[in-house]
Amino acid sequence: MISFSGYLNDLDNDSYEGDERFCVHSCGYYKLSKNEHLHTRRPEGRRDWQVLYVLSGQGVFQVNGRDRLVGAGHIVIYPPCSSQVYHYRPGDLTEVYWMHFSGGKMPSIVSFYTPSADPVFPVTVSNEYEVLLQKIIRELQLKRKFYLDLANRMGEELLMLIARSIAEQHQSGRSHNQRMEDVMEYMHTHFQENIPVKSYAGRYNMSLSWFIRSFREQTGMSPQQYLIHIRLMKARELLEGTDYNVAEVSRLCGYENPLYFSRLFKIHLGVSPAVYRKQNK
Repeated sequence: MISFSGYLNDLDNDSYEGDERFCVHSCGYYKLSKNEHLHTRRPEGRRDWQVLYVLSGQGVFQVNGRDRLVGAGHIVIYPPCSSQVYHYRPGDLTEVYWMHFSGGKMPSIVSFYTPSADPVFPVTVSNEYEVLLQKIIRELQLKRKFYLDLANRMGEELLMLIARSIAEQHQSGRSHNQRMEDVMEYMHTHFQENIPVKSYAGRYNMSLSWFIRSFREQTGMSPQQYLIHIRLMKARELLEGTDYNVAEVSRLCGYENPLYFSRLFKIHLGVSPAVYRKQNK
């Protein structure tokens, strides 16, 4: 195993005074070989915070009493006095950085964490984290002039970069959902038109496969299935509330071929349009 670390004090402990200022206590790195494993078990946690960054491989972290695999490109954050139980398994070739820190006035720095939140966060893959963590370790190891000020500033920068990554990913997710909602709304108002699915994908600069996958995640249906659902809902409305014949209902719902429309209606509703009208008039 390759391991290196740096500490504010000679021993790794959390017996610090409750200072309001941000302070890095320790920082380190592990790289496990194929046959190595490493366990950490702190049921009562520590008095300081800990953030772990999984660079490669994966770790098994106990979250809400259950083991959870956490892969590369994720961080795990532990607040003071929270249970810390995790291990790295043989064969996973895990690389992980960790940092312990404290400070009472850190709302903007750890704004991505709330007690009820999932302690595992995906972050943008970036060598900025690794560079900062290596510099923090070096400062704590060599303890040159102003080392603590530099380590603390880099620790704050690291956490703010992580917070920004999480916030941007959250916003991106909201924007992504909004795009799907825009498509759904457009389909509801243009259901009579035969717009190719690839046109929707192109409008939002998405590949066809990614667009279909994203749409299905949002609605539980493919875009084509969703369009059929809208059209048949409209057909039911017209059959129940108007005197249009089946051919007219078919055309108003976007189907030029009334025979095809009738077959589709029966497949989904179990009866033909004419029978449906008799049953629901």
